[in-house]
Amino acid sequence: MSTPINPAHFPEYIYGVHDIGGQVPMLKAERIGWLLDSVDLRAQAGTDYTRLASAGLGILVRLNNGFDIAGTIPPSDQYDAFAAQCAAYVANSPGARVWIIGNEMNSSAERPLLPDGSREVITPELYALCFMKCRDAIKNLPGHNDDLVIPGAIAPANADTGDWVRYLVDLLVLLDTEVDGIALHCYTHDFSATQITSDVVLDPPYARYHSDFRAYRDFLNALPARFRALPVFITETAPSEGWENSNVGWIHAAYKEIAEWNDDPTHQPIQALILFRWQAASDYPEWNLQDKLALQDDFAAALAEGCRVRWTPPEPLIAAPSPAPVIESPKIETPVVFPTPPQYAARFLAHDTPVALCVGQIVTANVRVKNTGAAIWKSAGAQAVHLGYRWFNARGDQQLDVEDRRTALPGDVAANDATMLGAWLIAPNTPGKYELHWDLNRAGREWFAESTPPALIVPVAVTSVPREITGWRVEASENPTQVARALDGDPLSFWESGAPQKPGQWFRVNLGAPRWVDGIQFLSPGKNFPAGYLLRVSADGKTWVEIARVASGNLFDVMPVFAPMLLQYAQIDLLAGSQSPWMISEILAHPATAWTATASHNPRAANRALDNRAETAWASGAAQIPGMWFQLDLGRVETVSGLTLIAPGDEQPRGFRITLWHASANRWQTVCERANNRAPVDVSFPAGQTQFINIQLTQASQIPWAIQHVRVARELEGWLGPGE
Repeated sequence: MSTPINPAHFPEYIYGVHDIGGQVPMLKAERIGWLLDSVDLRAQAGTDYTRLASAGLGILVRLNNGFDIAGTIPPSDQYDAFAAQCAAYVANSPGARVWIIGNEMNSSAERPLLPDGSREVITPELYALCFMKCRDAIKNLPGHNDDLVIPGAIAPANADTGDWVRYLVDLLVLLDTEVDGIALHCYTHDFSATQITSDVVLDPPYARYHSDFRAYRDFLNALPARFRALPVFITETAPSEGWENSNVGWIHAAYKEIAEWNDDPTHQPIQALILFRWQAASDYPEWNLQDKLALQDDFAAALAEGCRVRWTPPEPLIAAPSPAPVIESPKIETPVVFPTPPQYAARFLAHDTPVALCVGQIVTANVRVKNTGAAIWKSAGAQAVHLGYRWFNARGDQQLDVEDRRTALPGDVAANDATMLGAWLIAPNTPGKYELHWDLNRAGREWFAESTPPALIVPVAVTSVPREITGWRVEASENPTQVARALDGDPLSFWESGAPQKPGQWFRVNLGAPRWVDGIQFLSPGKNFPAGYLLRVSADGKTWVEIARVASGNLFDVMPVFAPMLLQYAQIDLLAGSQSPWMISEILAHPATAWTATASHNPRAANRALDNRAETAWASGAAQIPGMWFQLDLGRVETVSGLTLIAPGDEQPRGFRITLWHASANRWQTVCERANNRAPVDVSFPAGQTQFINIQLTQASQIPWAIQHVRVARELEGWLGPGE
């Protein structure tokens, strides 16, 4: 049976954008609509959509086996495994309730590759078989019986598998009542607003079908009667050749067309029109809106119209009796009444609470909080306000085996003012995973969140003995109260900036104390990477060293590896803007042993090659001669497979030999030798275990030899993070 629709669970407006990040213009205009996230199940295990859903957005998730030759659904002998993958993703993706299985199955481009090199045609019969397995797997998950599971949209004007409208009708008839909605696609051939309302048809034998945007009408007009009450989502629309950064009214015209369709009570209403797409991709620059400001102006004009959804199915075509005339009463203007703010309320602005503690541990956390109530917070006296905390265990019960420590305000706090506190925090005496609730308390009795929620909630792991990550903290310039999601040990949850990326935004991790580290990772959930960034590190929070820099156009996680150094803080500063928000799902650090260096010439300066500073370097101080050497001690035996020596200028070794000390053989082993060298030293060799690396010159040169940075390719295992 089809799942009944509960309109309260879905947005108020038909606006929508493909890709997370597209919510920004809708939220800004207070026109809460839809987001579509298209996922590759080969690479993605789940996404936490809770924050987006909590903002009122409707989340549509398209589940693909993969893209290109992987096929939008897999070969038919793998449908059971694909259904299990779909269910696993759904189980790991809170906040979403509408799932679309595959995409444009009638198109040859979406067919999966078979072992013989051909691509399997996805017939309506095969797709229906696959869809039912996926739908059953999702519906059988606890708490997901009422989710909507919808067949993938059909590519209009695509005859790869025959008549595209007939394809949709055939697969719906096969599915009968086991379908919860209809997904459609429609496009225009050109970037032309007039093609939105065009009734131009295709050439024979498809002359009964629209050539452009109104292809959606061909699908809806062909639906059998029993499918006319289902919700309809247009999950992709765009000009076929891509977007141009010009406001020709295309977007405004598209939403106006759908709004007018919905105004007719005899029409099957369309709940969403999803623009393809928001997020920029370097390989397809024409398919995005986020860097095209003229199109965003067009979208803003459409949003201003306030096109709402209509859940009611078409009315019967039989004329209903005319209602009795209604005598209207005189209208009385009702004055606008603004709600009175509560006397005591708070909003937390920032914090750096540790996400891992050991039992009974006492720490201080920096907490910034604003008085959003009407009353003054008194710092002393019978009505004094204190910052406090409560711990709640995995069952949701308050944990009582913990000392209740309150922190006094530094002074009275007036309404709309904020204050910063160094707050005491004591961990429970029982190990476990907890939710820590920071809250304000008045007169020793009344917690603010009991009448004006919410408190600031932070996930904290408490262990019986300290771990490597005990005391780690995070801070951010944007959405600071949610930063703990980047250190919760769950790769499916993430911190999100909640706003477009702008230069100057930052995110910082504090490892609790200085420690030797030779790699750090800020991982995004497969998207929404920092557009351009500077990564710097510090041992004391005052003196910083730049480790990595990408000016703009970044599409990767931040994962630098460097010579070991003592550090406590690592901070990413954004250098470039993006309309997409910034996300961090996990942070990892690699523990290291200090390296030391020595040299045949100027040995006192040898460690300057290991300090990761651009302004320092080791230099021989003399012309290159055969036998001159530089030696590196890794501090422990490691598996090494490459060496890079970065020189400050042209001071490269003219001829050199690299040898590794082979402890078991008690001898040096040559892994690379090069003559007449003019290039930077960047060599790879068979992996071997060693603690010592020696570089010896084999040719003379009047130019001195210098090394600014040393990089050693190693097997880096044992990364530290909350998920350990």
